[in-house]
Amino acid sequence: MQRIIQIITPAHNGLYDFTHQVEAILSESVFRSGLVNVYVQVSSGL
Repeated sequence: MQRIIQIITPAHNGLYDFTHQVEAILSESVFRSGLVNVYVQVSSGL
């Protein structure tokens, strides 16, 4: 299963917590154990 979470930020730096979005996706899953891989693509826009 692959899902995309898109986060648009007003600044070019900072930390953004997207734990709740990942938890929401996992709650829809039939899987009860395993691993979650998160790939973060960085675009500085500079």
